[in-house]
Amino acid sequence: MGGSPAGIALMWVPLFALQVDRAISTPRFREGFLAGALLLMMFWADLQVFYLCLLTSPVLLVISLTWKGHPRTLPWKHYWKLLPGGILFLLIIGVFYLWRKSYLSASLMEGGRSTQELAIFSPPSEALLRMTQGAGKTVYIGWTAFLFLLLASTAFWEP
Repeated sequence: MGGSPAGIALMWVPLFALQVDRAISTPRFREGFLAGALLLMMFWADLQVFYLCLLTSPVLLVISLTWKGHPRTLPWKHYWKLLPGGILFLLIIGVFYLWRKSYLSASLMEGGRSTQELAIFSPPSEALLRMTQGAGKTVYIGWTAFLFLLLASTAFWEP
């Protein structure tokens, strides 16, 4: 299918999940700074990966807090040590976002791309089932995958 458009940015997601788990199990100032630095690396690498990882971070927190391997007797006041690093890097991300947005507002990208411009570089819909040249080669899944999807969808159909 041509690979991920996020590319190397997806590398930061498991590292961030691991860092969140480490921060919950041993809350120290360093752990908060490392988690914030990983968020900054994701932000610089790919915005969609950053947003999705930020949205799933509460789930990561709940998983880490409820996992049976962590000590449950840890007082909540120890988790305050994580805040300075997290807040610092979120402020850096916010400042960088506003700075970059100010440069985009003076360019042609302020309004985004038009539908006609997207259609120029998008593969045609028939490229899903028929191998074509150009952008169509990246979305080809073939008839076999289409038939398997059709069979799978009929398995859930109840008359």
